[in-house]
Amino acid sequence: MANMLYLLTNIDTRFYFFIALLRGFFFKLFLKKAGKNLRIQHDFLYRNLRYISLGDSVYIGHHSE
Repeated sequence: MANMLYLLTNIDTRFYFFIALLRGFFFKLFLKKAGKNLRIQHDFLYRNLRYISLGDSVYIGHHSE
């Protein structure tokens, strides 16, 4: 039972990680500059993206402004 729970949790974590990477790829189109491995979680409040520059391996969490 514990192994099954770990497996389900691990799959869920990978799914959210993958979605965050896809969201980061999408937002790269609108940012001034963005490095590799950008991850953005849901409910990211964004304004004036064309003026924002981000480095490598940036993670923007839930409900960030």
